[in-house]
Amino acid sequence: MGRTGIAALVATAAALAVAPSAHALAHATFTASPTAGPIGTTFIFDASGSTGVHYIWDLDGDGDYETDTGPNPSAQKTYTGTGTVIVGLKVVDSDYSSDYTNLPITVLAPTEPPPEQDDVTPPVISNAFITPKAFRLGASSTPLNGHIAKVKRGAKLTWTLSEGANLLIRIQRCSTKKKCNPHVTVKMHRTVAAGTRSLPFSGRVELRKLKPGGYRFVLDATDLSDNFSKTVYVPFIVLPG
Repeated sequence: MGRTGIAALVATAAALAVAPSAHALAHATFTASPTAGPIGTTFIFDASGSTGVHYIWDLDGDGDYETDTGPNPSAQKTYTGTGTVIVGLKVVDSDYSSDYTNLPITVLAPTEPPPEQDDVTPPVISNAFITPKAFRLGASSTPLNGHIAKVKRGAKLTWTLSEGANLLIRIQRCSTKKKCNPHVTVKMHRTVAAGTRSLPFSGRVELRKLKPGGYRFVLDATDLSDNFSKTVYVPFIVLPG
């Protein structure tokens, strides 16, 4: 082979030595979703934008790539402690080239629910009335707790409560519509659910018997948060006989 042939071979070998490979080298890149979240959040890492065939992760940020997802370019982890974690990724290509990258995420303290607001809304007594407004005493006695099935003679006190509450029912003697004795003749307690309820009333409470004349019911309600309703008055008359 002459000098010309040898020179041509040397030139070809040199060109091959510096020619770039047709296969791209490994390239590592990934995203985190979310990048910050409280303890218990599942962080998802996506390296689908990388170039490579094998993915190995350092999910706890200690420098050891212990999570091997093989050809799967994604990983996820839930953290139990707060702080910043530098998540690492190693990508290996089919020609065994490799590339590294990392991304910080932040694990926050768990969020606490807002404190419960105190119930400051008082119960409301509405639509309170008695039918009939004038009646004769019945034979049955109304217990002090207000529970009685029915009465053949007497009346029925009806009211509507905005919420469940303890209902205090008092009876006062009245000489006129505007003048009533503040002394309580009878006091009854009931725990009442919300809505419209009624109490059959005979005019007799335990061993007491109302004398003929004018009276009024005085209704007050207290809910579980110790909110007090406005007082409601319902006048009635006990007839003789």
